[in-house]
Amino acid sequence: MDEMWELEVIARSYFQHLFSAGRRGNYDHILSRVDHCILDEENSKLKASYTKEEIRETLAELGPTKALGEDGFPTLFYQKCWTIIGEDVTSFCLNILNGGMDITYEILHTLKHKKVGKRGLMTVKLDMSKAYDRVEWNFVKIIMKKMRFDSEWVDSLIKCVTTVSYSVVFNGHIVETFIPSRGLRQGDPLSPFLFLFCGEGLFSLMRLAMKGRTIRGVKASKSGPQVSHLLFVDDCILFEEATERGTNSLKQILHEYEIYSGQSVNYTKSIIFFSTNTQEGERRTTINLLGVRSSNDLERYLGLPNMVGRRKKSSFQGLKDRLKQQIDNWSIKHLSQ
Repeated sequence: MDEMWELEVIARSYFQHLFSAGRRGNYDHILSRVDHCILDEENSKLKASYTKEEIRETLAELGPTKALGEDGFPTLFYQKCWTIIGEDVTSFCLNILNGGMDITYEILHTLKHKKVGKRGLMTVKLDMSKAYDRVEWNFVKIIMKKMRFDSEWVDSLIKCVTTVSYSVVFNGHIVETFIPSRGLRQGDPLSPFLFLFCGEGLFSLMRLAMKGRTIRGVKASKSGPQVSHLLFVDDCILFEEATERGTNSLKQILHEYEIYSGQSVNYTKSIIFFSTNTQEGERRTTINLLGVRSSNDLERYLGLPNMVGRRKKSSFQGLKDRLKQQIDNWSIKHLSQ
């Protein structure tokens, strides 16, 4: 019994530490390039009072047996209103998904076929350890207020996140409840959006570095834009010249981002991809400085393969397999009586 009790204490201590806020420092530097992008009229809409009619309509649209999507609406909403919102929804989704992915593919294609040039280029795909669990509430709150979201509205929103308690279930036994001081809940419709505000801190640091020319980024063509980073929820890819200076700058940026946001980069699971013209010495130096593994394939970004060669069938076979599994599960659930 004593041994079992000790294990319960260890389990509770682990999760309590995981969901405990870290130290808070001066946020001035990381906030300096967070843009004021929320207009007064947008804040007015956010603060508008709810009406009975809105609540009635929302309840009428909810599918009784379906879980809500990340945007808070069930599938039934889109099906019934497709004639009204279909064009806007598809245009928006295609713009976000295809736009971001096209940039990734174009740059990776450039790196793969870049055989000349004084400097090599690199792409780093980051793996964040327990990304949602480590989000600092105060950091998200400060970022949103710097973007000029209404302060009262931000405070109300953050209360939806902070008024929570956790319990650890150990061998079927509920261990003592504890109150967390950081972290976003998995499955909460708010979590993906709040995590994006957390990522805005990394954007700010990358923009500062680009302005100070300690980070140069990568171009897919001579007239193309200089791209230094892409982020979609917790999928993050960084682009930079494969030099010791560029590598040290990236590492410093990531270290500062970890301190303020609570995030922790898992370098052992992160991957680096070099352009063909990168010298072997530069590769070794970069790998040793970052502590990541080198690969000829960045695996997946937004659920799809990053590098697609001539064998397109094998590249997308995994997507077909997942789709078939979903169809099989749907058939068993809805057609078997």
